Amino acid sequence: WAEVQAGDLRGLSVVGTSPGLTWAHGLGGSCQADGARGIDGILNPRALGRSVLRVDLRGHGRSADTHEADRGSSQYTWPELARDFRKASHATLSRAFFGGEALGA
Repeated sequence: WAEVQAGDLRGLSVVGTSPGLTWAHGLGGSCQADGARGIDGILNPRALGRSVLRVDLRGHGRSADTHEADRGSSQYTWPELARDFRKASHATLSRAFFGGEALGA
Protein backbone atom coordinates (compact mmCIF):
# COMPACT_ATOMS: atom_id res chain seq x y z
CA TRP A 1 0.00 0.00 0.00
CA ALA A 2 1.25 3.46 -0.90
CA GLU A 3 -0.07 6.66 0.66
CA VAL A 4 -1.81 8.96 -1.80
CA GLN A 5 -3.20 12.48 -1.55
CA ALA A 6 -5.99 14.20 -3.48
CA GLY A 7 -6.38 17.75 -2.20
CA ASP A 8 -6.88 17.52 1.57
CA LEU A 9 -7.85 13.86 1.41
CA ARG A 10 -5.40 11.07 2.08
CA GLY A 11 -5.66 7.37 1.55
CA LEU A 12 -3.91 4.19 0.51
CA SER A 13 -3.61 2.79 -2.99
CA VAL A 14 -2.15 -0.06 -4.97
CA VAL A 15 -2.12 0.53 -8.71
CA GLY A 16 -3.13 -2.39 -10.90
CA THR A 17 -5.60 -2.92 -13.71
CA SER A 18 -8.61 -0.75 -14.51
CA PRO A 19 -11.38 -0.36 -13.58
CA GLY A 20 -10.25 -0.05 -9.99
CA LEU A 21 -12.15 -0.16 -6.72
CA THR A 22 -12.53 2.96 -4.57
CA TRP A 23 -13.39 2.00 -0.99
CA ALA A 24 -14.68 4.13 1.92
CA HIS A 25 -14.33 3.15 5.56
CA GLY A 26 -17.31 3.16 7.93
CA LEU A 27 -18.45 6.16 9.99
CA GLY A 28 -15.72 7.15 12.45
CA GLY A 29 -13.29 4.74 10.78
CA SER A 30 -10.10 5.15 8.77
CA CYS A 31 -7.82 3.22 6.45
CA GLN A 32 -5.63 2.40 9.44
CA ALA A 33 -8.56 1.08 11.51
CA ASP A 34 -9.77 -0.98 8.53
CA GLY A 35 -6.29 -2.46 8.17
CA ALA A 36 -6.24 -3.44 11.85
CA ARG A 37 -9.57 -5.25 11.32
CA GLY A 38 -8.23 -7.26 8.36
CA ILE A 39 -9.61 -5.29 5.38
CA ASP A 40 -6.18 -5.44 3.72
CA GLY A 41 -6.68 -9.14 3.09
CA ILE A 42 -10.20 -8.69 1.71
CA LEU A 43 -9.27 -5.76 -0.54
CA ASN A 44 -6.05 -7.38 -1.75
CA PRO A 45 -5.39 -5.91 -5.22
CA ARG A 46 -3.71 -9.09 -6.43
CA ALA A 47 -6.65 -11.26 -5.35
CA LEU A 48 -9.16 -8.79 -6.83
CA GLY A 49 -7.14 -8.33 -10.00
CA ARG A 50 -7.55 -4.56 -10.02
CA SER A 51 -6.34 -1.27 -8.53
CA VAL A 52 -7.66 -0.39 -5.09
CA LEU A 53 -7.96 3.08 -3.54
CA ARG A 54 -8.97 3.30 0.11
CA VAL A 55 -9.95 6.84 1.10
CA ASP A 56 -9.93 8.52 4.53
CA LEU A 57 -12.96 10.84 4.30
CA ARG A 58 -12.61 14.43 5.54
CA GLY A 59 -12.31 14.54 9.31
CA HIS A 60 -11.17 10.90 9.44
CA GLY A 61 -7.76 9.21 9.64
CA ARG A 62 -4.99 10.98 7.74
CA SER A 63 -7.30 13.46 5.96
CA ALA A 64 -7.63 17.07 7.06
CA ASP A 65 -10.18 17.81 9.79
CA THR A 66 -11.61 20.83 8.02
CA HIS A 67 -11.38 21.78 4.38
CA GLU A 68 -13.23 25.08 4.79
CA ALA A 69 -13.20 26.10 8.45
CA ASP A 70 -15.72 28.92 7.89
CA ARG A 71 -18.36 26.37 6.77
CA GLY A 72 -18.31 24.52 10.09
CA SER A 73 -20.35 21.31 10.22
CA SER A 74 -22.05 21.95 6.86
CA GLN A 75 -18.96 20.56 5.13
CA TYR A 76 -19.61 17.11 6.63
CA THR A 77 -22.92 16.39 4.89
CA TRP A 78 -23.41 13.16 2.93
CA PRO A 79 -23.28 15.01 -0.43
CA GLU A 80 -19.96 16.65 0.57
CA LEU A 81 -18.44 13.33 1.64
CA ALA A 82 -19.63 11.72 -1.61
CA ARG A 83 -18.10 14.58 -3.62
CA ASP A 84 -14.76 14.07 -1.84
CA PHE A 85 -14.95 10.34 -2.56
CA ARG A 86 -15.54 10.94 -6.28
CA LYS A 87 -12.77 13.57 -6.47
CA ALA A 88 -10.21 11.27 -4.84
CA SER A 89 -11.16 8.44 -7.18
CA HIS A 90 -10.98 10.65 -10.26
CA ALA A 91 -7.56 11.99 -9.22
CA THR A 92 -6.15 8.49 -8.71
CA LEU A 93 -7.93 6.01 -11.01
CA SER A 94 -9.05 6.31 -14.63
CA ARG A 95 -12.22 4.24 -14.00
CA ALA A 96 -13.58 2.74 -10.80
CA PHE A 97 -16.30 0.87 -8.99
CA PHE A 98 -17.30 2.35 -5.62
CA GLY A 99 -17.84 0.48 -2.37
CA GLY A 100 -17.53 0.83 1.35
CA GLU A 101 -18.82 0.09 4.78
CA ALA A 102 -21.94 1.56 6.36
CA LEU A 103 -21.74 5.23 7.31
CA GLY A 104 -24.78 4.95 9.55
CA ALA A 105 -28.41 4.04 9.06
